[in-house]
Amino acid sequence: MRRWYQPAPPQPTPVPAPQPVRPQYGPVATRDEGTPLADYLKTAAVVKLGTWPPATFIGLGKQPLGSAPLKNVSGKTGEQCKVHGRYRRPDVEKAELILMPGDVAPYWLQLGPHVEYLGRQAVSWELVAEL
Repeated sequence: MRRWYQPAPPQPTPVPAPQPVRPQYGPVATRDEGTPLADYLKTAAVVKLGTWPPATFIGLGKQPLGSAPLKNVSGKTGEQCKVHGRYRRPDVEKAELILMPGDVAPYWLQLGPHVEYLGRQAVSWELVAEL
């Protein structure tokens, strides 16, 4: 309890609300150090190596990475994979997955038009490319 002759306790001073800050991407550099990275990227017309996603697909391979398998390797759902590579179902052309040694071959999921689960199917997988 405060008495009449005691000084008043200090009152909290209001702190101004934080102001939104515009984010800056890349290294912050002054104009005398050179062109900032953001300005360089805005004016860049040439795709340099290591830039992702590429602005053009020129120079990218037509086939995914991997080499043709030396022998036919197949496995069924629930079996462990022995070769690191890309696998697919024999009756499906595009659907592929990557399995590493020790991975268990998965089930094929049957999904409805709104991606609702309808069931699963045990299938065989064949090696398409070794990685």
